Amino acid sequence: MSTPGTGYADQLFWKKALPWPLDDDDTGYCTVKYCYDNQDTKNGLNSAWNLAHWIWLKALGGPASKETNHCLRFKEIEVDQKKHPGATNFCLTNDKRWNKAVPGDTLRVSHDKHNRVNRATVGYSKETSAGRNWVVLDTIPWMQASIFVHEIGYILGMIHEHQRVDRDEYIRFRCDKLAGYDNAHARCMQEEHCRIDLMCDNFEMAYSIDFIDALQYVRGGNGGSHDADADLDFESIMIYASDDWAPNEDCAQDKDLSNCPLAKREPGVEQYSWIDDTVWPSKGDVDFVRIWYQWTPDFGNAERDAYLGSRENANLTVPTWLY
Repeated sequence: MSTPGTGYADQLFWKKALPWPLDDDDTGYCTVKYCYDNQDTKNGLNSAWNLAHWIWLKALGGPASKETNHCLRFKEIEVDQKKHPGATNFCLTNDKRWNKAVPGDTLRVSHDKHNRVNRATVGYSKETSAGRNWVVLDTIPWMQASIFVHEIGYILGMIHEHQRVDRDEYIRFRCDKLAGYDNAHARCMQEEHCRIDLMCDNFEMAYSIDFIDALQYVRGGNGGSHDADADLDFESIMIYASDDWAPNEDCAQDKDLSNCPLAKREPGVEQYSWIDDTVWPSKGDVDFVRIWYQWTPDFGNAERDAYLGSRENANLTVPTWLY
């Protein structure tokens, strides 16, 4: 196995999240097994969700194998009908309780029909609560696939590239240009514990005043990130465009960077440029998968965990969700 050290930002290196484990059948695969909440959820998301898997595997050179040097695959859960006759493959029963025929660590795929924001837990959790590994997806057709590719990055353990601890060397972040800034500022002024100078750059402070926008930009994310050796990756599927989370069209339509949350710093000069949307995993994103999900058919989880240094999730004080 290779040593972690190429271009990406993640929460696996510092044990803030875990990689998905090797399958128990000694086949060498690391399967992200998932279930949809119900048939309506599957109907709304299945095509784009499967396309997002395909995009990741295409970027990785193909399905998991020795040749592609990764163990990653995605598979919808199939309930054992001999043990659970009549049970469905969905996460939830008709009364919206967890389906006990579905293993509790299965990735829950939910459908946000209100088209609010996509969100996912980061990495794999060994906690005991059913549905703890969870992704919530919307149904805006023109953006589905690339957004779902982004969400899969979280599921695998990555965080936003613009949350690297060293991001200010590469990016100008204007917190006051986020859509929720004014309301968050007002809430902070009313809370004795809240500090204006920290509400944009401290995860717990932003979380305490429900400043969801800022949580997506806090350096280090929830509890620290590992910034690989390479420079910040502007091609990563995990970086926001300049106009993401901007409150109005002054940024998006006019491309007026003075009204945008993010801008790329040009080396050595006080000049800034636009950060574009990304739709495909970059080389750095692929490197991340090949390090943390490397093809090691002779390893069991104990050997793999010993090498990677994985252990139980840190006792984080707030949930780790990213959008």
